[in-house]
Amino acid sequence: MKKYFILISFLSSVAFPQYTNPHFEASFIFTDNLNNSEEIILGYDAFGTDSLDPDLGEVIVPQVPPGYFGARFQLPADTSLYTLKDFRYGCGEPFYYEHLVDLSYASGSSTIDIDWQWSFELWIVHIIDPSNGQTLTTLESFFDSSYYSIPSTYEKIILGIQYDGPLSWPQYLVTSPDGGEIIEGGEVYTITWFSNHLVPGMSLEFSTDAGENWNYIVESISTNQNSYDWNVPLINSENCLIRIGDYPCAYDRSDSLFTITYPVNVEKESDLPTEFSLSQNYPNPFNPTTKIKYAIPQDVRGKMQEVSLKIYDVLGNEVATLVNEEKPAGNYEVEFNAEATRRFALTSGIYFYQLSAGNFIETKKMLLLK
Repeated sequence: MKKYFILISFLSSVAFPQYTNPHFEASFIFTDNLNNSEEIILGYDAFGTDSLDPDLGEVIVPQVPPGYFGARFQLPADTSLYTLKDFRYGCGEPFYYEHLVDLSYASGSSTIDIDWQWSFELWIVHIIDPSNGQTLTTLESFFDSSYYSIPSTYEKIILGIQYDGPLSWPQYLVTSPDGGEIIEGGEVYTITWFSNHLVPGMSLEFSTDAGENWNYIVESISTNQNSYDWNVPLINSENCLIRIGDYPCAYDRSDSLFTITYPVNVEKESDLPTEFSLSQNYPNPFNPTTKIKYAIPQDVRGKMQEVSLKIYDVLGNEVATLVNEEKPAGNYEVEFNAEATRRFALTSGIYFYQLSAGNFIETKKMLLLK
């Protein structure tokens, strides 16, 4: 039978696109000779565990009392937990898992039958005696039925499921930075990797705390390329990692930690602002010049930010643009000359200056006296 499994698995892999599938579920219907029935659902999910996952629909249900019909999954991590859904960790890659089922016969029932539907993800079903591990029967998609009658002597049964997947699985291998490198913040570093190109896209991420938290460098990038020029953030950390692929399914990350450090010509970490700010102009009132200070914090991805600083009159008319460009993190000061705007000098009165950067907007008032 093994040669048939390889043949059909190959056919299914070439007939459909090679995308990772983070979730799959299959319904198994248990019915006794009195037409009592119970549906339980098994499958896999990228974030499944061996314990209860309420987000996936796994919740505690009561065990069926003796004399009443029912079927429950009995989770192996804690045999006191019963649930109607049992999802294991998986992403569509071929793997095998055994689901333990607790059975209860209704008064007057003598047999329990199982029915299910075959699919490409559900390839082989083993019916196993949990007391000794003996396989009672093995049923395969395309060759066997999707029906089995459980002998009446069994109060528990194991559904051993062979989850199918593509013949070839997406693979990634980070080649640089892969551990031990010292990279200067503010510079452009070329990240390199290997991919077998079985999916159209992937993400590229970095961590500065040894993998506890991750930030996107780029959320979607073609697997046809094998390098990316990264604008390294202005940070100091010896606990950096790169991750590439489709986490948590198919991915790779740096084998060990690398370091990001400031170059000597960049402001020290303690000198860089941690939040946006716009200071009151000085002098104020002024005639005809005044200075405005503002601060731009470090972008988490190390990118420069689009910054705008404009002057408006009391009617909301724009009278001057002092800044309109991308800027790195830092503290800045610009000068405003009321006699150098448009064709004519401004008259005495109240004016407003507004800083816009990212999602930050702040406006302050100033007074021109002549």
